[in-house]
Amino acid sequence: HDINRRLASLSPSELDRPETRAEIEKQAAAESANAAKLAAVSRVGKQLIKEASKNDRFAVGHLETLADLVLKLETLADKKMPSVASLLKDAAEAPQSKPSSSGTKSAGQSQEGGKPGSKSAEGDESKQSQPGAPSANVSDSSEENPTSGDDSSPPPSKSGGRLSLPSNTIGGAASKKDSANTCPAGDALEQAAESQRKLLEEFAAIRDELNKLLLNLEGSSFVKRLKAASRKQFEIAGEIERFAVGSFGGAEEEEATDERQSTFGRLAAVESAESQKVDAIVYDLQAFYDRRPMAKTKSVLDEMDEEEPARSLKHLSAKLADQRSGDGIAQAEYWGDTFDRWAEMLVDIASGGT
Repeated sequence: HDINRRLASLSPSELDRPETRAEIEKQAAAESANAAKLAAVSRVGKQLIKEASKNDRFAVGHLETLADLVLKLETLADKKMPSVASLLKDAAEAPQSKPSSSGTKSAGQSQEGGKPGSKSAEGDESKQSQPGAPSANVSDSSEENPTSGDDSSPPPSKSGGRLSLPSNTIGGAASKKDSANTCPAGDALEQAAESQRKLLEEFAAIRDELNKLLLNLEGSSFVKRLKAASRKQFEIAGEIERFAVGSFGGAEEEEATDERQSTFGRLAAVESAESQKVDAIVYDLQAFYDRRPMAKTKSVLDEMDEEEPARSLKHLSAKLADQRSGDGIAQAEYWGDTFDRWAEMLVDIASGGT
């Protein structure tokens, strides 16, 4: 856009240069390429909408907003950007500028091409009287021609010639409209730059709406991930408790020991995997905060830094491997409550809060 504005500010003679026309043609090709890229983005957006519609956890309002924004991008790519490219192409192929016609003469120059007050040949009556040219003949009425007896003949002037007033023509400045008509390339470039300016404003508005939507979606993702981590901890605590209650009575000691070892070994592996998932949540939330600093996010991150959830779950996994059911239930329930509380603290982010 900056290049287009610079080109539009050039004089007609500069716009008529072959290298300038080649640059304008290059700009038209670049705008067409941008339109093709944006069209590809729109196609990806449509595919994302199809995938999102299959996810029952994807909010309907978010889905409608995304569909509307993708449609706006498609309109920019299919209609508005090609129109700018077409104007640029017209500018590159426009005819040469028309030279301005003045037809004026410098002040003080007479229509005869001579100097003001120049003498004409005596006796040449055709030169002494020219229609449309003001003249001043100076004569003395008291002086008579001694050699002529014809009273009807006009007495000669003392100067022996004819005085004529200079005829001056001052060319008026060409109007803006007439000036514009002399440079078709400049007209097309101005239209292209103005259309592109409006297009960029519309694109900026779409970008802001998309960023807001992505912010809400990403915040919602953290809430869902922490809620899922909370449910998993309560599931682990419940399974430990059920096993502890069911292992009392009836079963032989050897069978109970084998089952206990198998159960706690499996739960230890699950807790180890949960530790890695929580570590990823903390890492992603920190990156999210770096991009979008928010007070609620900072509060959660500060607590995470103090509590070290991933490290604590790793220790819990080791305890479960040692079949320490009492510690396992208490700690799993604690982390279930903590993850749920952190998720609730981030709900405002998912709603676009600050």
